Amino acid sequence: MVKAMVVGTHIGTVDLLQRRVGGILKDIAKVDVCWFEDLDKTDADIYISYAHGMRFPLIKEKFKNTDKKVIGAELTILPVGVRMLNAVPKGQKMGVVAEHLRCANYFLSEIIRTGVLDYKFSAGPISAMKDMDVDVYAIPEELIGLVKKGDNRGKSLIQIPRTITPMCAAELINAALEV
Repeated sequence: MVKAMVVGTHIGTVDLLQRRVGGILKDIAKVDVCWFEDLDKTDADIYISYAHGMRFPLIKEKFKNTDKKVIGAELTILPVGVRMLNAVPKGQKMGVVAEHLRCANYFLSEIIRTGVLDYKFSAGPISAMKDMDVDVYAIPEELIGLVKKGDNRGKSLIQIPRTITPMCAAELINAALEV
């Protein structure tokens, strides 16, 4: 059976990707997880990490001259997340946060692509939440464990659920079937 490995650095992200990828590749591949730091101790046919995460280029580089497939998991906001965002009163200042600025900016682009537009957005890393002048925060659901008590300064913290895009699901399936 094909072996797929979800690579991550946080329990929330690894759990989300393992559940989603495991469901997509059910009966096609065995899906395990490893921490980024332990990547050298693994052996798999396919490696999966966040497509826009800070570590994805490093994983691609590590396996570029091998027969291993490296796939960036593209995520999209679930409809319930769009509903949650649209429930915020229009015109509010919304802080969009993730682990790194790069990830927060990409998450903001996901939000905008859903048509949620009537807000004053500010994006930044979770570490900068205390300095953001906002009315409400939006965070990917899988990253909530990175927020420390008080980081949100008593402001609402909306946890947005996401899933793998259909195009990425097709890429995962095709990669597993080609092995």
